[in-house]
Amino acid sequence: DEEAAEEERLLAEKAHNESNVLKASMHYRLAVVHNPHSLKHRVNLLTTLRELPQRNLTKELEESREALKYGHNEAVRGKLDMPRLLRIMQMRAETLCEDIMENRDGFANLKT
Repeated sequence: DEEAAEEERLLAEKAHNESNVLKASMHYRLAVVHNPHSLKHRVNLLTTLRELPQRNLTKELEESREALKYGHNEAVRGKLDMPRLLRIMQMRAETLCEDIMENRDGFANLKT
């Protein structure tokens, strides 16, 4: 439901402007629930998750994986939003590197 998703996006922007990042992330998540095919809402959610004081890298990676899945589906249907897809890929790569450094003792210990 694009109308409900847009309403949640507006509430998220309002919360974000009030420096309530947690509430903004909740509204962006609801926007994704209402319109799961929108890369715009997924980029907003990922961006907001990265701003949370207590970041959850695992959750960010899960959300970015889902966003990439929907981006791929959009590409297959011929409705690719390349700038947003590239932004998702960039955020996923950054989060994956942070996860490796913080939770897996860095790149030197990776098993290939």
